Amino acid sequence: MENIQYLQPAMQVFWQHGYEGTNFHQLVEATGLSRKSIYKKWGDKAGLFAHSLALYSQLMTAQNLKPLLAADGTGLPAVKDFFKMFKNYLQADAPMLGCLVVKTLAEMGSHNAEINKISFEFLGKVKTGLNHSLQIARKKGQLKPGADTAQAVEFLFAVHCSLGGLASNQLTHPLLLSMVTQVENYLDQMSV
Repeated sequence: MENIQYLQPAMQVFWQHGYEGTNFHQLVEATGLSRKSIYKKWGDKAGLFAHSLALYSQLMTAQNLKPLLAADGTGLPAVKDFFKMFKNYLQADAPMLGCLVVKTLAEMGSHNAEINKISFEFLGKVKTGLNHSLQIARKKGQLKPGADTAQAVEFLFAVHCSLGGLASNQLTHPLLLSMVTQVENYLDQMSV
């Protein structure tokens, strides 16, 4: 991706403060670019945000969704590992930022078509990855006969969105850990 050296620090600022909570001074400081240069490269704050969000989507797909989307995936272990990753994050002492995409949709609603397109494409990949891995699990005989994978995808996707939306609030971590435990139990009940 072009201009990654500017987009990555901008992405971090937006991720930490949200779109509305980020001001131009923070973006100038983080990127090392002048306000004029930011306008020249991306048109405005929303343009920079859209490119930062696209980078986030690209990075999270490569880091977190790749095992779920892999053609030769492991099936149920990939889904379990996906939620184990959240559990590990929640149990760590480091502050969490949550999911930039989920937080963006909650903050901005439907105000920007480009940002919505990027957001829904990413969430579509999450849902596709969960479905893909559960279909592999079915083919590999990892699921009980009659296990409702469509229902499982909807449930797991809803939990993912909850985790992404609430994880930045440290006070929610016990609740979120309980949710991940429920996911683990649910997946164990589906498996043979």
